[in-house]
Amino acid sequence: EFDVSCYMVVSEESSKEGQQLELNAIEKFTYEKGCEYLLKVKKVANNDLFHYSLIETVSKTKITDEIIVLLNVTTEWIENGSGQLYERVVVEEEGSEWWLPSSFKIEGFEYENGFDYLLKVHKTIIQMPPQSGFLTFNLYSLIEVISKTPKTS
Repeated sequence: EFDVSCYMVVSEESSKEGQQLELNAIEKFTYEKGCEYLLKVKKVANNDLFHYSLIETVSKTKITDEIIVLLNVTTEWIENGSGQLYERVVVEEEGSEWWLPSSFKIEGFEYENGFDYLLKVHKTIIQMPPQSGFLTFNLYSLIEVISKTPKTS
């Protein structure tokens, strides 16, 4: 279980850079999980700190942090530093160039050696703000096995 502190990422109209604020950092504003907002706020400087107060909610859009994606699960042979070959499980999101590490888990799915899979999964995107920058990771849970085919080589 993670100890997750929740933050919102805000950016000013004149800046492309976002900064993290605690969810209660804008006076008179109540954040609703799963929504993206465009707010008009009053920003007051106090020494090196800023205080924000809500003037108007310009827009509120319902978004989801859970989407459905397809995953290709297969294995590949790679060479370690001493020249030996070993097989590892490779998981790729369809349409992405990135593979996920072999320690990767899909809730509700058990990989059987010797097969390639195409899976339909729920993908939940989690952002945990560390001291500098954001750590983003994905959680996957199986919806259905679309195909399971014997590995050809």
